[in-house]
Amino acid sequence: MARKRGQHAETETAATSDALIVEDNPATAKNDDGVAVQTVLHLNDLTTIESEAMKIKDENIVLKAKVQMLRNEVEELTLNESYFRDDDKKVLYYTGLSTWELLHKLFIYVKPYLKLRK
Repeated sequence: MARKRGQHAETETAATSDALIVEDNPATAKNDDGVAVQTVLHLNDLTTIESEAMKIKDENIVLKAKVQMLRNEVEELTLNESYFRDDDKKVLYYTGLSTWELLHKLFIYVKPYLKLRK
């Protein structure tokens, strides 16, 4: 492909021997044929990149599972209604009230006067 000096071509790809030539701006490097290229990617490079991408994908799956596990743990440790429901020992320890039923009735009574956080 003939180009005039200063003319910028769209990204092109061409294969020579075992290398994939990615030509974007003929400025920095030349391939074996003397054609100016920006990047020369060999099959080994592509295999390495693909392998690294798979490792990152696997790591991402593991990290997502850990995040979900930690979210579940936080939910279990959050002091909300389900934490106290039907557990009079927790109610007594954290509130001083003797039963879950008493705490629940008190909450229903004061609920209209509470401001909700967003």
